[in-house]
Amino acid sequence: DATHIATYEANDKEIAEVDDTGHVTFFEQPGDVSVMIRYLGQVSVYQASVPLGAPVAKTPQPRNFIDNLVFEKLKRVGMPPSMVSDDATFIRRVSIDIAGRLPTDAEAEAFLKSTDPAKRDKFISGLLASTDYADYFANKWGALLRNKRTNTSAMRGNYAFHGWIRDSLHKNMRYDEFTRNVLAASGDMAQNPGAFWYREVKTMQTQMEDSAQLFLGTRMQCAQCHHHPFEKWSQKDYYSFSAFFSTVGRKAGRNPGEEIIYHTRKVAQTANKKDGGTVKATGLGDDPLDLTADDDPRHALVDWMSQPSNKFFAHTLVNRYWKHFFSRGLVEPEDDMRETNPAVNPDLLEALAQHFIKSGFDMKD
Repeated sequence: DATHIATYEANDKEIAEVDDTGHVTFFEQPGDVSVMIRYLGQVSVYQASVPLGAPVAKTPQPRNFIDNLVFEKLKRVGMPPSMVSDDATFIRRVSIDIAGRLPTDAEAEAFLKSTDPAKRDKFISGLLASTDYADYFANKWGALLRNKRTNTSAMRGNYAFHGWIRDSLHKNMRYDEFTRNVLAASGDMAQNPGAFWYREVKTMQTQMEDSAQLFLGTRMQCAQCHHHPFEKWSQKDYYSFSAFFSTVGRKAGRNPGEEIIYHTRKVAQTANKKDGGTVKATGLGDDPLDLTADDDPRHALVDWMSQPSNKFFAHTLVNRYWKHFFSRGLVEPEDDMRETNPAVNPDLLEALAQHFIKSGFDMKD
């Protein structure tokens, strides 16, 4: 029996506490709580809900699978849902959340006068087709992709990268294609704007850590020196995932401050600094890939990411967007998705991810 030598920790001590023997004590604070159990590098999680206990006799008419899963969770925890917003509140909220602005007088007047039962869906579609949507979300993605101007020599690349992000969002580029155009970018940073990301992440390790956190919601930094304390990732996982960026080369471009990113045509592998051995490029939790020197491993990385069976890629994007629209992700922080930090509504997160995958990674669907 290893109970007495395992380590236990509750993620919200206002809801519950756990002692050294694994005994959990719940308090009167309602909400979800997870208890992490660690033993010899293995991690498991116990999740429980403390219901508010209020009667949920009535819910709004569900319009889709999201409503169904949200209402099921609210009933389970005894939390009455909010009622449907009125038209004035709705048009203000969606205009700010999608276009980053208030509705115009003309938009508000036409919307409030309309008796079309589909007017809300149509208004959302109009916002998503607008340049305001592309402008607003380009700023958000620019921040995530580290598009910042540190000196005047980077200005040309900054503007090119921002313009490319904006145009990609406006024409609704598939998310897997968008990701590929960043992670697998080659060439001059001004002529191939996606390569500008490499200006800010210069080493193999920072490229891996940044891409894992941004596109997979996984923080790998701790695994560089030791087994991740809250996850299953080891140093071998860290270096084998880093190997996807082991063939990235750079050289000076024609203009001052510009660089050219290229594949150095060597086998994707790197040294595991823990034991000095060599590890091949490997997706997290997957088998090593057999790549040749002609294979750019960054394309293999995006291929692995965008597989329907991948448990990180789609889940991270839908969780990130959920946080944008509701101020809090189904997983918090939104870029720390791990077994020991489960979603508050796992069924909803999974359903959203599967819908996103089936849509062809359509960011407007």
